[in-house]
Amino acid sequence: MLALKPQSAEIFLGELPSETAEDKIEVTLRMRPDGSQELELTQLAWGTGVGWFVQKTMTLDGAQMQQLKSLLTGVRTTKASRPIQHTGEPGRVIPFPTRPPDPG
Repeated sequence: MLALKPQSAEIFLGELPSETAEDKIEVTLRMRPDGSQELELTQLAWGTGVGWFVQKTMTLDGAQMQQLKSLLTGVRTTKASRPIQHTGEPGRVIPFPTRPPDPG
């Protein structure tokens, strides 16, 4: 008698378009047969005459998903950033030792 393994369930969470229309990332949450979760990030590119095709896929396990969430939680998502202010003072330069020229 053949025993069937439970299938993993997939939930498509969405896509992250890039600044150009020729690149995007699809985000999928997957339940493994053992009950654990993984997050799949699939980078796709657009090719004329081909359509969307996979460039690469990255799979994060549950621990990596939590670490990524922690990293992203502390990141500001606004584009407003403080410009670098120059003081007008010259920068400090550390001179590196040079090798004397060969006498030969």
